[in-house]
Amino acid sequence: MEKLQCELCNSIDIVKLDDGFYQCQYCGCKYTPEQAKAMLGGTVETTMGNAELQRRVDNARAQMEIGQPANDTINSIIKDFPGSHWGYWLSIENSFKRMLEGISFTSYYQLKSYHESLLKIAQHSSEITEQEVTDLWDNGFAKVYNAMIDGEISLVGYQSKEDLLTLHPLMKKAYDMGIANANTLKENRLALYGNGSSLTWILSNSATVRGYDKYPIVFALGKTLSYADFNGGGTTIRTRTESVPMILTNTYLNTLRTQAAANSSYLATTTKKCPNCCNELSKFFLSSTFECKTCHLTYPVSKR
Repeated sequence: MEKLQCELCNSIDIVKLDDGFYQCQYCGCKYTPEQAKAMLGGTVETTMGNAELQRRVDNARAQMEIGQPANDTINSIIKDFPGSHWGYWLSIENSFKRMLEGISFTSYYQLKSYHESLLKIAQHSSEITEQEVTDLWDNGFAKVYNAMIDGEISLVGYQSKEDLLTLHPLMKKAYDMGIANANTLKENRLALYGNGSSLTWILSNSATVRGYDKYPIVFALGKTLSYADFNGGGTTIRTRTESVPMILTNTYLNTLRTQAAANSSYLATTTKKCPNCCNELSKFFLSSTFECKTCHLTYPVSKR
């Protein structure tokens, strides 16, 4: 006897429900009796009614749940049911999930746009309530927030403190943690130096070293590491994808200081400038070590 096979996941574990639909027990995909007949070799013309809309909505959510691409199903809803808001709603729901999987860019402006779109949908749709909008936004953002502070994803594109704090109430806690981390890094003389193409950690209090610029860190949390760029008088907030833990432990700081010390030695011995005060270095006689006469710091020659 020929068996039904799910078009979504290829499972043959399909049962008939009390409402007359057929449902795959593996992925949850639903089929009307007519569609089930067509799958067994018959032919059927699909009726674009509420039952078909609901079936596609359920299928899109099933696809998202098992990690399969749902874009084609969502786009078919938008195309075939232009009077419904479900397609646009599912598109936003899918975007949240893609963010958490690291598939999509986690942009401040993207998140802000999602929220504004959800509010517009609620204002013009009889299918979706404002409470559903609030629940989707709060639940989705909570997942993004947790993934951000755990260092799984980064938030980029924001330009100011106000951008962070107005995005969602949860960002107040994240902002406080990020500022506290930045202050801890500063207290440990950990700074970012760049030469136009890359950034590196060094031990420094100085403003600049020949050929390099210092970028003061103003926010550090998860993979979201921001610094103020004062070149040209600007104060633009930028981000760097580098994981910083929610709590800066002594182990983490010691590891970072060791890395920064090695980078400082390399920077000092190649530029002949002290990363701490920018003064010229003097080389010990018959030695491979440089010394700053001002800071009394020494830098062994470091090769890469």
